[in-house]
Amino acid sequence: MHFILMRRLVNTRGQVWVETVIYTLIGIAIIGLVLSVAKPKIDEKKDEVVINQAIDALNIIDGKIDAVAGSTPGNRRIIDLEVGRGEVQLDVEGNNIVWIVDSSYLYSELDITIPVGNIDVTTKQGGEKYQVFLNVSYSEDLVFEEQTTGVKSLLQAPTPYQLMVENDGVNALGEVIVLIRES
Repeated sequence: MHFILMRRLVNTRGQVWVETVIYTLIGIAIIGLVLSVAKPKIDEKKDEVVINQAIDALNIIDGKIDAVAGSTPGNRRIIDLEVGRGEVQLDVEGNNIVWIVDSSYLYSELDITIPVGNIDVTTKQGGEKYQVFLNVSYSEDLVFEEQTTGVKSLLQAPTPYQLMVENDGVNALGEVIVLIRES
């Protein structure tokens, strides 16, 4: 009799372990399914936030450049620019600043430029992801560290770029020269 009770006790313990493992596997499978559906939406939302932060940063830059350009020569402003994602291009020939962000979020209709304040936003297909171009154009003559041609790229960095924006007078065409330097 004692042997039969022990045998039933051993069988129940084994059954408990098997059930525990099966329930754990089912729970992990359910969590995996939920994550496989939710993760793309989470990534899209994070990309939307990054794009909105880039727009805010460009608005700050634009405000400081406008303030310097509208003041007397020699006037300066400091800009702390954090490039967490994407690439900022200072195009001194085209007198514009472009922030390019790779995104899984479709910010605007493809290949259509929409204005968001002073910023022109264009979303293009870039492989599996989208590329969002945030462009600010200036009537002033932008110069980057005495460079009057080409494009200066500011890439993603762990520390913010510190840029100094200065009114450098007027050129021969009557345009205000805005000198941008890394401090």
